[in-house]
Amino acid sequence: MPSGKSDLQIRHVQPVTLSGGRGCAVGHGTFGEIKLGIGPAWDDDGDWRHVTAPEGELRFRHVAIKSIRPFATAGRFSSRGRRPEETGPERIAAEAADEIRALRALGDGSHPNVVRLLGVDVADDGNILLLFPYFPLDLSHVITDRSVRNAPLSDAMAGALVRDLLSALDHCHSNGIAHGDVKPGNLLLGQDGLLVLADFGLVQTVGHGRPDPDFEPHALCTLYYRSPESLLGVTRPGPPADIFAAGLVAAELLLLAPLFRGSNSIDQLQRIYRLLGSPDDGRWPGAAETPDHGKLTFRSCAPLDLELAVPRLVGGGAGSLAPLVTGCLRLNPAQREDAKGCLRLGREGACPEDVAAELVPAYLREPEMVMSRASLKYERTTGGWVEGRMREWMDRAVEMIQLRDTKGGLGDAGPTGTSLGVPSVVGILRAIRVSNS
Repeated sequence: MPSGKSDLQIRHVQPVTLSGGRGCAVGHGTFGEIKLGIGPAWDDDGDWRHVTAPEGELRFRHVAIKSIRPFATAGRFSSRGRRPEETGPERIAAEAADEIRALRALGDGSHPNVVRLLGVDVADDGNILLLFPYFPLDLSHVITDRSVRNAPLSDAMAGALVRDLLSALDHCHSNGIAHGDVKPGNLLLGQDGLLVLADFGLVQTVGHGRPDPDFEPHALCTLYYRSPESLLGVTRPGPPADIFAAGLVAAELLLLAPLFRGSNSIDQLQRIYRLLGSPDDGRWPGAAETPDHGKLTFRSCAPLDLELAVPRLVGGGAGSLAPLVTGCLRLNPAQREDAKGCLRLGREGACPEDVAAELVPAYLREPEMVMSRASLKYERTTGGWVEGRMREWMDRAVEMIQLRDTKGGLGDAGPTGTSLGVPSVVGILRAIRVSNS
């Protein structure tokens, strides 16, 4: 793996707590719960803005806090398939170390479609906290909402989202990193309309460094997006598996439902064979070398046209995605297009501003909270007035999440039509000035 920066900063944030001290969970990563927090805003270089903010104001933003246990639980297998005594208490959990290394190697936010690691913190219980920007939506929310409302994504929207995904994968693969778990739930949608690839908990290194000889898969990617070689027991499928998953995501954007919905690994593999054809010496010469090929017997199937399963690939419009989806969804990993090739096959799609306007509701676009430094001085004489305002701001964020998760919740701007009554930057500053006068 290419070497990344070595000066990863320890940055502290305040988690959001609900009644009873419970954390506000906003999602789940591969190995831990994602909770909402509040911290100083950051600039385009990733620096905390309160350090360089103009005199007289402080800026805050929501952050996502991913908590990972640092060591293996005694008496159980640790990450990567090794027992605790083989790693020792001084060794950080492999999944945390791999995710941190991968994100550092990818440039800590240098690519707009790869999630930025803002920093690392350590909780009171010893858990490792990875700090990321908070994104109000992921692609699974958009697909579910559009499916419930029977509102297909336009060709331009689908093209833009696929373009961003492939751009992120191109950046990862060019830096020797395979994501390992490409799926709609790991594709975040920001208020700027850009799709961002996140959750590198199953990351694999490719072509850089020395692979771990004791590596065993500590988890598998989600069943619906698993490649044929992964289903046949290949533990290091690498970039071709990411490309196959990207093709499935592209098809799902057009169908508003997964292309292959198997009930288990065998059923998933059978569904893939029914559409793409069963492996033989012509379609996939290396299939017989996969670990589980001889353990399973399937009826011989000839490949079908993808248009039969994804009708929108026919003709104009989304038909321009047909070469891309076909290039991704090939049975033989060696015959799949790489990310650069897929980008050449795809269409440009809508601009990010149009994506944000159509897919991100207004009530999920609360960018920052600004407070004057004078308000902090005032707080010392009012017993936490500013803390209460921030508390209200975060409580409203919880309401946003709850509305987002309601069926049809993305189809309007919320009950008030303007960000759920969240205190605006102007309103907060006005209240501070009135209180100080």
